[in-house]
Amino acid sequence: MTFADILLPVAVPRPFTYAVPDGAAISPGMRVRVPLGKSKICEGIVLELHRTPPTSKNGPKPIFEILDTQPFVQPEQLRLWEWIAAYYLCTPGETMKAALPAGIRNGSYRPSAQLHVRLAPDYRSSAKIAELLENIRRAKTQCKALLAYLSFLPCAPDGEPQLAPDDPAALWVPRSDITEDIPATAILRLVERGILEQQEIIPSAHDGHPSSLPAPELPADTPPYAAQITAAFAGHATVLLSGEIADTRNTALSVYISLAAQEIARGRQTLLLLPDTVLTARITNALQAAFGPRCLFYHSRLTDRARSAAYQRMIEQPGSVGIVVGTRSALFLPFRQLGLVIVDNEHDPNYRQNDPAPRYHARDTALVLASLHGAKTLLASPTPSAESWLNAAGNGKYGAVSIPAATGDILPEVTILERGKGLLSAYLRKRIGQTLDQGRQVVLFQNRRGFAPYVECANCGATPTCPHCNVTLTYHKETSALVCHYCGWSRPYSSACTSCGMHALVPRGIGTERIEEYAAELFPDTKIARMDTDTARNAGAVGRILTDLAEGETGILVGTRMVARTAQAGDRIGLVGVINADNMLAHPDFRAAERAFQLLMQLKTLLPADGSGELVVQSSQRLHPALVAVANHDTAGFYARELEERQGLLYPPYVRMLRLTFRHPDKTQTTAAAQACEALLRERFGRRVSPPFEPQVDRVQNLFILHLLLRIERQRPVARAKTILLEILARIRKRFPAVHIIAEADP
Repeated sequence: MTFADILLPVAVPRPFTYAVPDGAAISPGMRVRVPLGKSKICEGIVLELHRTPPTSKNGPKPIFEILDTQPFVQPEQLRLWEWIAAYYLCTPGETMKAALPAGIRNGSYRPSAQLHVRLAPDYRSSAKIAELLENIRRAKTQCKALLAYLSFLPCAPDGEPQLAPDDPAALWVPRSDITEDIPATAILRLVERGILEQQEIIPSAHDGHPSSLPAPELPADTPPYAAQITAAFAGHATVLLSGEIADTRNTALSVYISLAAQEIARGRQTLLLLPDTVLTARITNALQAAFGPRCLFYHSRLTDRARSAAYQRMIEQPGSVGIVVGTRSALFLPFRQLGLVIVDNEHDPNYRQNDPAPRYHARDTALVLASLHGAKTLLASPTPSAESWLNAAGNGKYGAVSIPAATGDILPEVTILERGKGLLSAYLRKRIGQTLDQGRQVVLFQNRRGFAPYVECANCGATPTCPHCNVTLTYHKETSALVCHYCGWSRPYSSACTSCGMHALVPRGIGTERIEEYAAELFPDTKIARMDTDTARNAGAVGRILTDLAEGETGILVGTRMVARTAQAGDRIGLVGVINADNMLAHPDFRAAERAFQLLMQLKTLLPADGSGELVVQSSQRLHPALVAVANHDTAGFYARELEERQGLLYPPYVRMLRLTFRHPDKTQTTAAAQACEALLRERFGRRVSPPFEPQVDRVQNLFILHLLLRIERQRPVARAKTILLEILARIRKRFPAVHIIAEADP
């Protein structure tokens, strides 16, 4: 009898074993339905077939239903899931649940039938078409519709449409393609007159065959850096592309297009990862123009149906996809001929998945994905992560290509100012006025949304906090509400203090709303826009804001990190002002200086390449190494100092770090579980274990939080350490079943 190990989307460490019905056609990667528990039916993926019966008392249950005739999950995907589960300390079932769209996972997705039209048999000759067009010439819209239909047909060697192909099915054209510019009533009239036939057709695996797709439209000149990268790939599987210039984005995009076109010519696919779901229109438009229907977009803002359709296309029509553009979830698509993985802005924190499991880093997972397919990886960033910088410039593990400043480029002036009590220093106010008077634009950056991070009673000093989290409430003036940015709880704003009863609540701190209001008071004749997650909740809103900026309608743009990610350099931007760099530098994270440096360097690239712009940074730490490096345009010096400091303090990338998080509504229980775990870990790892400590916000959604860190030297086998850690966690979870414990790798 044959048995199958089935992976189910549940948080258990091992697959379940079921009996395969006699004569069933089944193979690894297929989807099946199986009984789970007493009455539940669950969908899963076949991992392995064997003849070893399970040891359960009641024997194996039979597979209830086989959903596929071919595997829907590729062997490389299964191996990637296995690696993610082992490396990021989660279960394969949790990885599977994150990897597959629900419609694919449960087998519920079915392609929608589309209306197609084709030429009726009586008109399938050039003579008949000429006669027909003459007869209906007065019905201009119908003539236009018929000509539009003919334009979609394959061409014969003489350039004329093939009206009588060997396969009449080739004459079918989706009606939606024709009606983009033609009224649907014109098509219906042609159908009524018997000129066209109409039928609903479900797209088949043969649609979009690569031989029928147009060749990519490439730039006239191949970017020189593409050749350098190709040469670097000869000696390295991974290459780091970096460079601090204003047009790095434009140069990098042309490189991406050139490299992806080379892969398509070889019959291979390219994956381009972007850090944010708000995909900029400029990038998507450029890729769509270059690759047309060969370009597939995949990210979490798509509906599950759209993601399921994309997944199924990758399974049934792999040759129709030349380049996939998406966020970290695109790593889980079923690639068949992956040749190149590009990670754009590889340093971006958005590549880290925080909740729920698997808590993985997309950049590092991309490296493993490429390795499984024998593909190359291009990591691209003007300010790489410390890990990538070390692997490229330090130990030579990666190849390195740097885009130098073009002839005539002048690095912008950088001014570091002492931050005073007001929002804007006198110097920054003066420079804003001068820039606007010159007809140029200003970008003001503050990485906190809302009007004020907190409000305080001027009488008793009390500050309203979230009842569910140990954090102050942020004041949003636009909605007149106090909001918790951790759990989303909010209440209407009132100036009355709940502690003393006095109407004395005063906004404290600086948020983007407050800067926008203050700038409007100072410059009432200037159009001011704001870009943060409150004003740019979708790509359309982002596009409108950026279009107004690019066309010069916006005089001052106030924004958060989103501005650095999406705004583009232009001759009109003459000034970028950072209102308060201290909240970035003072963040309790060993990567705080690195991320502040990267963000400030990104903001600097918004300025034109002729050196006429200025970056002004307000900070009470004017001599901080990160700020000094930005002012001196000293990328190499910053990373050298940062890496030396981390090596001395035993921080990544010189050690591997594992973090345990303990959560429970009772602080005593949280502490007891963390201390018990620390004691067991110290028996095996000694001083590599930190004492339990509270994070900056130690209670979220009524759960008290404690962290515990474990450092493992790079030269030691981390897999063995993780095995020991999981054994200890099993003992702690058994002793403290109500405490929620999360294990993370590379936090």
